[in-house]
Amino acid sequence: MGVMGMGRERVEPGGVPQSQLDMKKLGALISDSCESLTGAHRDLFLVMDNKIVEDCAIQTRHSLATYNMDATKGEHSAPNHFKEAGHYAYWVRKLKPLRIISIAGAVAILRDKGIQCSCPEDMLTAENRDFILVNEYAALFVARAIVNAVENRHLDALGSEGKVNEDMRRQFQEYRSVVNRRLKRMSDDILMSIRYNSHSPNSMAILMEALLGSAADVIIN
Repeated sequence: MGVMGMGRERVEPGGVPQSQLDMKKLGALISDSCESLTGAHRDLFLVMDNKIVEDCAIQTRHSLATYNMDATKGEHSAPNHFKEAGHYAYWVRKLKPLRIISIAGAVAILRDKGIQCSCPEDMLTAENRDFILVNEYAALFVARAIVNAVENRHLDALGSEGKVNEDMRRQFQEYRSVVNRRLKRMSDDILMSIRYNSHSPNSMAILMEALLGSAADVIIN
């Protein structure tokens, strides 16, 4: 199992900035999604194309600007977090920065870089796992990280002003748990929809709001 790529910097979901993600931070989130996937699929080996990650970041900025949601033009032009999450998810899903390779392919890449490794023959001939929807999983992972980060930041900001009590924090966590259970219950259907249904950046944003939105917005807005 593993993930190959360059320029990786781990970023916790709570560390996503309010401004649009740059290539390095987006790549770190996608790489974190790979770690989650390889934890569940021990024989999975992924390659992340950093050029495509950069293209995802660029195209997202362009599409948000096209929809008149450019954060660089001031607060009132900035996208809400669901639209931003949806646009990032759209471009990750469309441009596909992740690729599944066989163990033999991974060994060949490492040898090309001068790194020698040995693997049992049965691992080198193991069947590829093309059926796993890795880019769709990464798209949902990035969108979820963006939404969670903004919700957490809003709650913390209100807390620093003394506007959040313990009961509100408990409700917030309960609502977050509802979203997590929803995602777990619907995960296969969500990934299939992201891959096979026709989506625009805005329709993806609507899907993300339906999936990731919760009554926590009542508390933090």
